[in-house]
Amino acid sequence: MNDSQSRPTAALILGIFVALGLTRSGFFVARAVETAKTFERFVTVKGLSEREVKPPAFRYSAAVTTLLRSTRVDDVRKAMEGSDRLVQDGVALSGSDYSGRAEFLFTAINQIKPGMIEEATVNARKAAEQFAKDSHSKVGTIRRATQGSVEINDRDSNSPHRKIVRIVTTVDYFLD
Repeated sequence: MNDSQSRPTAALILGIFVALGLTRSGFFVARAVETAKTFERFVTVKGLSEREVKPPAFRYSAAVTTLLRSTRVDDVRKAMEGSDRLVQDGVALSGSDYSGRAEFLFTAINQIKPGMIEEATVNARKAAEQFAKDSHSKVGTIRRATQGSVEINDRDSNSPHRKIVRIVTTVDYFLD
């Protein structure tokens, strides 16, 4: 072959290799972008666990003329209900304000918290699965999880010895 015929052939071969190289590198760039985008696909959900509890270890205090502390809540409540007998027997009960109501404290949070966190996380996953179903995705692994708040409140104003314990978790799941 002469020099004038080999140049177009060499240029054609070189062009084919360059095109193949660009195609291959484009494939790798596309895969890298696709992989990076999967880290942006996640859902953030909250899970809730709520329980009504009767505190097993109460501390009761009433301040008028007597201070009582006890872990025996039922006995304390019976004594409170029977205080009218003291009046009938001539014992004067006095107090200038009614803000000194009996206070019952729930102190066993560490005994029930692990189970409640588990329940809240299960509920969060159910919420994530619903979001994923609605978006035609699947729930992947956990990206991040936080416990959030723990609340302990009286069930109602007439039952201060019964508490509602609430734990909320926030969980980010990857979506596949």
